[in-house]
Amino acid sequence: MNIDEYAKYDALGLAELVSGRHVAPKELAETAARAIEAINPAINAVVETYPDRIDSLDEKTLGDGPFRGVPFLMKDVLGHEAGRKIEFGSRLCKDMIVQTDTHYFRLLRASGVNILGRSAAPEYSMSGTTEGALYGNSSTPWKRGYSAGGSTGGGMAAVVAGIVPIAHGSDIAGSIRVPASFCGGVGLKPSRGRISFGPILDENGYGLAQNFVQTKTLRDCAAMLDCLAVHQPGDPFIIPKPAESYATLSRKKPPRLRIGWSTKALMNIETDKEVAQAVERTAKTLAQMGHEVLHRGPLYDIVNIAPSVLRCADTHLTRLFRRCFQTEGAPFRTAGLFGLIADPPAWTARLSALFDLNELLIVFNQLGVHEFERHFFPGWHLICPRGRGWSLA
Repeated sequence: MNIDEYAKYDALGLAELVSGRHVAPKELAETAARAIEAINPAINAVVETYPDRIDSLDEKTLGDGPFRGVPFLMKDVLGHEAGRKIEFGSRLCKDMIVQTDTHYFRLLRASGVNILGRSAAPEYSMSGTTEGALYGNSSTPWKRGYSAGGSTGGGMAAVVAGIVPIAHGSDIAGSIRVPASFCGGVGLKPSRGRISFGPILDENGYGLAQNFVQTKTLRDCAAMLDCLAVHQPGDPFIIPKPAESYATLSRKKPPRLRIGWSTKALMNIETDKEVAQAVERTAKTLAQMGHEVLHRGPLYDIVNIAPSVLRCADTHLTRLFRRCFQTEGAPFRTAGLFGLIADPPAWTARLSALFDLNELLIVFNQLGVHEFERHFFPGWHLICPRGRGWSLA
């Protein structure tokens, strides 16, 4: 299979070729490897490949789910497969090795995907664009030198560019959805508790963070949600699932929704004209589909709400460092930390203090999260501009 033919298919399309014996999983892996070699220099989306999943792939190790044999990339964050490298996009964590398989990885494996490499992410996925000192910057496939968004910019750029049809994504404040907007893919942040973070974590980012995927098509998104929305032992709570599968529901006409839309940027900057026009066209299309669509956005003051969000991010990052360096027994090294701190010695002292205060701040930050959520309309779906064409220069 050549790269152009390969890139025309979504994940389920390639899986159908495998199940029909028109192509073998190893052939798909080898085609993905050629795509990485041909395309990745322009977009810098892939930071590592796994030869044992490409050149020496044992097809008997693949799961029998609906995505059997489909090439897949794992995002460089948290760490999901034991024995693989995990660096969080940071020199501080260079060459760290994952110790334990997560439920997410096991469910992915059962879905049948072939995880053949690692995609780029910014340091600790704490950025809306994918750039850093360890591996450099990831570009949108549409315009070299312009951001792929973040923090799953590497995964979404790889999907849209035709390297893989589906990739791991994670999202606290837009890290699945921003790259989907910047690159032109499908990005869904699942509901809290829909996909397990176990067995290492009960939740991540105080309930704001979710694992899922970046895809080309809605049907891939729905089918993978069916594979991953399986509650596991130790999950802090269970949320109900619909009676029908997500794949089935994705093919049905949705009920009438109440949708608010706005072209006003949340950070008090001017929205690019073409972005605003795209939002307006989307709102018009939704109205023509029969939904209740009103020109109305979230009513909150971003300047006043931002400190609560930043405090959440601060302690989230602190817990992450403690887990990386205290649990694993590795020394804490500030020399490799890039972009997050201006004064390493002062920040190290502050970090030590935060370790002592961390559990108290968890409760405080939970209040901050709820205060943030309170400002959104309950029962409303919102469409709004996601960003500008940020240059990486």
